[in-house]
This record gives sequence, C-alpha cells and structure tokens, in this order.
Amino acid sequence: NYDLKLPLTTALGTGVFKTVIRDKFGNPQVIEIPFFTHKELIRKGHLEYEFGVGSLQDNSNSYSRKYSGKKYAADAIFKYGLTDDISTSLFLQNTRDRSLGEMKVDFTSKYLPGLVTLGYAHNSKKQGWGTVGFQSKKSNSTLNYAVNYSFATKDDFCYNFIDNCASKRASAYVSYTSPQGFGNFNFGYANAKANNKDLQTMSLSWNKKLSKNVHLHTGLYKSKGVNNGVVSNSIQANVS
Repeated sequence: NYDLKLPLTTALGTGVFKTVIRDKFGNPQVIEIPFFTHKELIRKGHLEYEFGVGSLQDNSNSYSRKYSGKKYAADAIFKYGLTDDISTSLFLQNTRDRSLGEMKVDFTSKYLPGLVTLGYAHNSKKQGWGTVGFQSKKSNSTLNYAVNYSFATKDDFCYNFIDNCASKRASAYVSYTSPQGFGNFNFGYANAKANNKDLQTMSLSWNKKLSKNVHLHTGLYKSKGVNNGVVSNSIQANVS
C-alpha cells in the first residue's frame, strides 16, 4: 500500500513529491523526490481564459493600496497550448486612459536547459514593451532559478496603469527546496529604471507544509528608490 502526498510548489514550480510505502505489516517507508514543473506551459490543444473588471488602485502614493473608484479597467487573458512544449498567451486590457495588448510565447525542448519566454506589449500611446526571460529546468535538483529582462521602446512604459512604469526592468529569482524537509527558500531581486531613477526591490521568503491541511508562508520585502529614495520594509506571514 502507498500514499501519495501532494507537494507545495514555489513560484518557480519547485517542490518535493512524497511517497509513503507500507508493507503488509504496516511499517512505513517515506521516499521524497524533488521535482520541477513549468507553470507557464499547458498541454497541446488546451485553452485557458480569464476575464476581469474592477477599479484600479490609486497611484498618487507608491505605498497606497486604496481603490479610488474613479478608474476602472477590464481585461482578458487567453492561453493556448500549441504543443506540449510551446504555449502562447494573449493579454488585453482597457481603461479610460489607454488600451494595452500583449503577446507571449513560452517554449522549451530537450535541447534547452530551461524555459524561454518571449513577449511584446503595445499600448494606445504607441509605446512598446519587450520581454525576454529564462527559467532553469532541473527536475532532479533542489536549486532552480529564473532571470528576466524587459525594456521599453519609447519613454517609460506603464504596463498595468498603476505604478509600474519603467524604461527597463531586470529581475532574478532563486528557489531552494530542502531535501531534509525544512521547506522552500526563495530569494528575489529586481531593478527598474523609471524617470531616470533606479528602483530596487528585494524579497526573501520561506514556505513549508506543516500538516496535511496547513501551509505556512512568511517573507521579508524591501524596496529602495521609491518616493525620492525612501526605503520601504515589510514583513508578511500567513497560514493557509
């Protein structure tokens, strides 16, 4: 007899697959296998879609998370699997100020060490935004990483109409899964240039499955360069 334990994956898709095997006398043996899966890929011929409408957050203050109720947006996301190794996605968003369309292609193969992402967005202000990304693919490794670089073709490009405008942005993400069962450790760093100023954000997080129905997530987040150089620090913890 055996039990299969569903794993808790990180943002990069790393996790531990746990199998409990019992002999005819009921003696258990636990086997843990680290794994990796790309969440961006969906199976061939599969279509996913999502529609949304709501109020935008107030961007008069970089720390504000209030909804003014004066700006509304509608968006739609479509994702289709061309093959098991190639998926495409289309993102559309519209507000009273501007409209945005973005096309992305995610692909991998047995000849690539990971997943490659290529994307291009264009808005009604005639601004463009290109994206190149890479994620490692090591199914038998406890350490995985991702890097991403985006750039505007003209002026600062406002991607989501809130406070995410920049002329270029680079980010890196590292995920480590403890084979001893101590959980998943994640580190992220991003640097963006907006209005000729550098904006830096760093994050350190940890998550662990405490029991069959309880997961613990905690993280430390720091940003620098926002609001004329003011440093913002925050600690978050939640249980699900």
